[in-house]
Amino acid sequence: MGLGYVGLPLAIEFGKKMPTIGFDLSERKVAAYRQGFDPTGEVDPAEFKQATQLTVTTDASALKTCKMVIVAVPPPSMRRVSRTFLRWYPPAER
Repeated sequence: MGLGYVGLPLAIEFGKKMPTIGFDLSERKVAAYRQGFDPTGEVDPAEFKQATQLTVTTDASALKTCKMVIVAVPPPSMRRVSRTFLRWYPPAER
């Protein structure tokens, strides 16, 4: 959950080896990732091509099928944003 500068590269690496769902609230980011493009330039398009088992989505219901969820939380300066982001997933607030 969270496809930022930590979550996206992590999801890419997992997606090279196993079925992986990358979740983010930003439809703009997810649309770019589906095209194999990282607007920040941190992930090379070739990396997206190698992550053949990665699915990216803004649909939180897709996470219901996951056996494990990794939450990439923003730094403390973004704590209010992370609380908003995680509000719909109470176990992540603990």
